[in-house]
Amino acid sequence: MDKLKKFTTCDISDGLLNLCKMDDGGFIPNLIFQSSFPDSISKDKANIMIGKAYTVLFAPVDDPRETVNYIDHIPEGSIVMIALDKSLQSRNAPYSKVTNSLYGGLMSARAKYLGAHGTVVFGNIRDVQEHSDLNFPIFSYGTGSCAANKVVKPVACNVPLEILITNPGPTTITVSPGEIIMGDVNGVVHIPYSISSNEISLKSLVNYIEKSIEADEIIKQEILKGSSAKEAMARNRKILKELI
Repeated sequence: MDKLKKFTTCDISDGLLNLCKMDDGGFIPNLIFQSSFPDSISKDKANIMIGKAYTVLFAPVDDPRETVNYIDHIPEGSIVMIALDKSLQSRNAPYSKVTNSLYGGLMSARAKYLGAHGTVVFGNIRDVQEHSDLNFPIFSYGTGSCAANKVVKPVACNVPLEILITNPGPTTITVSPGEIIMGDVNGVVHIPYSISSNEISLKSLVNYIEKSIEADEIIKQEILKGSSAKEAMARNRKILKELI
């Protein structure tokens, strides 16, 4: 996973789209970066956060399942991924039927102490300034002010999360525990567990992305010198076809 840190989410999506034939390039739509850049990350570096998914499912407060304490058991180096039960999601903005905030500043304080690398919430968060003060990366659909404990509760950890999306093709994205999550100014991408957990597949993905970046840099320089984009791309992307 260390070799992925130098890439942007756009680089990852190019690899997933072209090499792994994922039509969405692993992109998870509608998420907004809500906090400040961590002290350890400068704005000219590739990614804001990268780590393996630690998933948390929220359900209605009257769900028969017991409430789970997810926040005190976050694995070091993980990205906390919080989603609502599908019955509480919407395919259209604001993408959630719950206006209460699922996550707040105290949660980020605990997550950061335990060594998490960031949090993604498929819903609202609150205490925006606290996350920024902590230099802890947060992505969410939106923000709010009211806590969620009267409406929903966390009922499961390390389970697949099904996320409703608006799409002419598949209408859900599945985020699985342990898969690689990356976030930057372009948004959030996930590398499916089948690739994240396979050393050979991950190595092939990294190799393709490196070659793609090299080709694009040559293409850019040729364009800046007057070449047409079509001709520059045709000349320099041949090597990528050999990797597919």
